[in-house]
Amino acid sequence: MIFLLTGDSGSGKTTLLKELASKFTANGIITGGFTAPGSWLNGKRSGFTLHDLYNKLDYVLAETGKSGSEMYGRFVFNEETLKSGNHLLSTQAAQNDIDLIVVDEVGPYELSGKGWAPALNILAKSPRPQIWAVRPELIADVQSRWAFTPSAVFPVLHQKADIIFREICKQCNFSTK
Repeated sequence: MIFLLTGDSGSGKTTLLKELASKFTANGIITGGFTAPGSWLNGKRSGFTLHDLYNKLDYVLAETGKSGSEMYGRFVFNEETLKSGNHLLSTQAAQNDIDLIVVDEVGPYELSGKGWAPALNILAKSPRPQIWAVRPELIADVQSRWAFTPSAVFPVLHQKADIIFREICKQCNFSTK
């Protein structure tokens, strides 16, 4: 069961995912996966941090102004963080104490076979409920690449966290406090 949270770059997908993860956790729904909040310098995005929702740890994911072998656009991705993120998603897909997995975000990097693509190959086949953040123009390509039909698509600008939370709980039969 894969739910999509969709919006353009900078529209608030990560902010909404963080709010949803807090709601799930507050209701005893164990949440795995990660968010990838951006950092800004002089009004321009300068990097991303991977925030592991289950272990409550942060890792440098990508930065600008550096060189490295894992470049996408103007960002250099930290190879160790990519490995850790893929390992985290792959193992959590089978981890019995996790109720829901969050993936922020599935984009062009993944569609090219990099980033989280190795773990998404496993997650897409997992029965574990998931929320993937995807830009609107990439939804069809993401669905096709990982061969799934979303359980629901939630546009960030038109949805509130409470509504999304209740809909996912209903579809997944999660009991809430």
